[in-house]
Amino acid sequence: MFNDTPPAKSPRVQANSRTRAKALLPAGTLPIDVAGHPCGGLGPVLLAAALLWGMAGMSVAAANEPLYFPPPLVVEPLVPPIAPEDELERDPGGVLVLPNVRANESPGACAEDSPTACAQNETTLDVNPTDHDNWVGGANDYSGPIVVNGRRQSSCGFYASNDAGQTWSGGLLPTQPGYVLGGDPSLAFDANGDLYYACLNVDLETSDSALYVFKSTDGGASFGAPTEVITGNGSFDFHDKEFLTTGDLTDKVYLAWMHQGDIRLAGSDDGGASFSAPAPADNVEISDPDTSRNQGVVLATWTFSDPDGSSETLYAAWRRAVGDSGGRILFDRSTDGGQSFGDDVVVEGNLVRFPIRTISTGGTSNDFPSLIGEHGDPEFNPDNAFRVNSFPSLDVCRNPMSPYYGHLYIVFADYRFGNGDIFFKRSEDGGETWPGAFTRRVNDDDSGHDQFSPWIDVDENCKINVSFYDRRDDPDNLRFHLYFSHSTDSGASFSPNARMTTAPSTNAQFLGGFIGDYLQVAATVAENATFHHQVDRAATLWMDTREGGQEVYAATLLQTGNGTWINVDVDLVADQPATDLDFIFPGDVSDAFGGIYHGDANPFQDHEISHDAGTDQTTLAFVDPQPGPLQPGDLAHVGFVLEADVPTIDTFWTGSGNIGDIPMTTVDFTYDPVGRVVTAFLCNDRLDGQAIAIGQPAYATLELPVELEALNGDDLPGELAAQGEALSDLPAAVGPITTGNCYSREIPEAVAQYEAVVLTTTLSFVGSNGRGRSELFAQKIAKDAREVEGTPREPFHYLAKLVCGTQSSTTDLRLARGHYATTINAFNLGDRPARLEKTLALAIPPGRQHPGKTWPLGRDSLPPGLALATECNDIRERIFDGNLPASVIDGYVTIISDQPLEVTGVYSTATLNAEGTAEDHSAIHVERAIERRLETRNGDKPLADLVIDETLSIDAICGPRRCRVSLRFTVRNIGAAAANAFSVDISRSDSGDSLDSVPVPGGLAPSAATTETLTVGYPFEPSAEREICLTADAPANEVDESEEGNNERCVTF
Repeated sequence: MFNDTPPAKSPRVQANSRTRAKALLPAGTLPIDVAGHPCGGLGPVLLAAALLWGMAGMSVAAANEPLYFPPPLVVEPLVPPIAPEDELERDPGGVLVLPNVRANESPGACAEDSPTACAQNETTLDVNPTDHDNWVGGANDYSGPIVVNGRRQSSCGFYASNDAGQTWSGGLLPTQPGYVLGGDPSLAFDANGDLYYACLNVDLETSDSALYVFKSTDGGASFGAPTEVITGNGSFDFHDKEFLTTGDLTDKVYLAWMHQGDIRLAGSDDGGASFSAPAPADNVEISDPDTSRNQGVVLATWTFSDPDGSSETLYAAWRRAVGDSGGRILFDRSTDGGQSFGDDVVVEGNLVRFPIRTISTGGTSNDFPSLIGEHGDPEFNPDNAFRVNSFPSLDVCRNPMSPYYGHLYIVFADYRFGNGDIFFKRSEDGGETWPGAFTRRVNDDDSGHDQFSPWIDVDENCKINVSFYDRRDDPDNLRFHLYFSHSTDSGASFSPNARMTTAPSTNAQFLGGFIGDYLQVAATVAENATFHHQVDRAATLWMDTREGGQEVYAATLLQTGNGTWINVDVDLVADQPATDLDFIFPGDVSDAFGGIYHGDANPFQDHEISHDAGTDQTTLAFVDPQPGPLQPGDLAHVGFVLEADVPTIDTFWTGSGNIGDIPMTTVDFTYDPVGRVVTAFLCNDRLDGQAIAIGQPAYATLELPVELEALNGDDLPGELAAQGEALSDLPAAVGPITTGNCYSREIPEAVAQYEAVVLTTTLSFVGSNGRGRSELFAQKIAKDAREVEGTPREPFHYLAKLVCGTQSSTTDLRLARGHYATTINAFNLGDRPARLEKTLALAIPPGRQHPGKTWPLGRDSLPPGLALATECNDIRERIFDGNLPASVIDGYVTIISDQPLEVTGVYSTATLNAEGTAEDHSAIHVERAIERRLETRNGDKPLADLVIDETLSIDAICGPRRCRVSLRFTVRNIGAAAANAFSVDISRSDSGDSLDSVPVPGGLAPSAATTETLTVGYPFEPSAEREICLTADAPANEVDESEEGNNERCVTF
């Protein structure tokens, strides 16, 4: 995935007759976001910058050839910023998440349960089939005018977008006379583009209820008077949790809801003007004393064509609670427009509900399945719990050209593994059977954290799209993000989960007890105006608390089945308008582009892809910006996909042309990876013969990631100071630089990989009376010295034990009762600065025999004769945000250095008093870490290194003596050379017997990976531990690797 070998000299980029902004992308770097700053031409101050990726891939000889990287450009990391150890991660599953935007109009944070509360939750969403830029959503919206007992009541809010979710506007549907609140929203478009919105109205004092359906004929901009479907008198005639859908064939509007434990259904054949008298939606056992209430009904329709004509089938699914268990997911269908239904079919017979806790949002307390959050109330919600459920979400493949035509899909959440997970079920026979073999877990984390509130939507090509709340990113398992996954093979496998949200949410407001019972995702693949290309898209609305209170946020995902999204933001620095934005690639990759995103600010209306046989380069040109050419300072936000089989997919160079002006000078950086010396060149290659005067040059070296997005000549020192650095002067130029000559200076300190060099100076034309401009140049040194030609220095490796925390138990045998502290000191023995890379590796206690997690502790520069320390307090604050993940952590700190060090661990303990507080210092121990050199096998020959990723998922369905085990795993080549064809062996850990083997006939390039899914049988004895091991390059051991001992990963189930 990473190849640091650029061409010896990259072509120059200049303005041409079409006035283009150009970005050169030869092989050798990673995709990044780039952004410049609007400045004038040769005004008093102009900030410019260039970023050079992949320099360590050059041999020393090649490094002496000048490279051209034209200013002006300021470069920043991807958002979120990329840490060096994460740089090779790509957008998973070919998914580009566009910016999160607030859909509701009510502003900002809301006071908890105050009269001005403006919460929004419980979202619904659909896309207009006649205008794929038109997305409309709804939610419980508490920004309306009705206040009861000091609390603002909800209305059914609506939010419409006409640019595929980039901007939104909306309002509130009126709560009808006699009622004080509206909620439980559900909406859907019909095939003609008419929108129907179902809203429950309730009177709090009498518990009277009514269901209304509103209709919009202008894409959700406005709604007409509602149609009353049904009313209920009091709490024993209460209607709840409605769900609306429309017929694919008939345009009939179907509305289902819950009434006193029964499912009811009504339909409209006249565009929502009237609804049929409601009837039971199936023969549910209302009077069965062992049956608790049914809840959470969802609907879907499917059109089937046969020689007798086309017919429409209506499907329904819901959860039935049974006693104290989690209940069941049930399914039924109607083939006569909802007039009759068959027998209920069990989809999932053994739901495991979320833990039951007593919750109140300010009124009556009830017991609910729940999760613990951050907010609560001492009286009404002492557990800080909020309610969650296992309601199903249902959809069907409707494309008759798809091999999965008619397949039905259901997702739901339950607690079977001791935490919330998202499960997927499939039926291939119209819902008659739901085999356990088609059960999949959608979330791909092994964190033990909670996932909940899933929703499914199947697009026109039968791609399955699933969104859900997910707490994997919070070590405390309290805050949640929104995640997304998709499947293109009818659920046999799912894409790596992609995070949609850029900020976490929590259970704010409603005394912590309520965040909404559902959220919805919608998807489409058709041509649209916003993105100007046929790109698969999915969007979702969700409850979001980043501004303090509950609000409705939206995000759109652009998807491809293959490849990687490259997302580029360019803030143009120009002296004249630009009409094109070009990206240039080596070789002929003109057929390798997938989705194209044209941007949402001054969007380009079209693009051109061409290959020049003479230079053997491919150009992707974004053209025709609207409403006109991009002016200086305009933002161009574009994206594109390169398919995975393109040779350069893993490596890119990124630069920027100077729009409108030929640069005053050329900046070059060279890097000697052996001596770790950076040389900076400022060369005058002007064709007009102008000599250039160079002011006092200065430099700084910085650890990554380096933020360069807001620099100018005035705030550069402050920005450097914030990162603990400062500018140092370089020797001044002897005189002006004439045409064809260069100013060159070595940076007078060693520069390690993953560092950046910043160079600043003032350039002016001779004879211009000092009038010139400030220039800023930056270079990032590339990934790894072992990837360069020549003989890199073999690093020194040190391993030191670490124990931190307090063990207060008298029965825990892993560690004696006491308080433990560790300090690891490193001293530079040499005469050169040492570059250090530190890593924390935690161990997992017995009983869970698999490796723990690792965290980077940072990279340091240690001058000769000085020391630094790594200790428990630093690790607690830097890695774990002030709170250790357990009462005691233990593991190792590894230090890799380019210079020899003296590394010593200092271990101290203290006794605990009766209250468990550290009291008397009991022991101190000093231990020297042993030094060893990391040598390369086979001399300096680079080798492959195959590993099984930690993100290994396993689902098992077990009988008395045999399990059916579904595995999903990723094999990755972390070595410096390609791996030839090999196999992955799946075996039992107890006997070593092979259960199956997965061939990888194409091998793996460096940093490449392949994800595989399979199902195996596993016989077992009832009392025996069940564990499966996956071993890369087994059993034949066909790949020569730099490390043979890291090929196996085992998992217990």
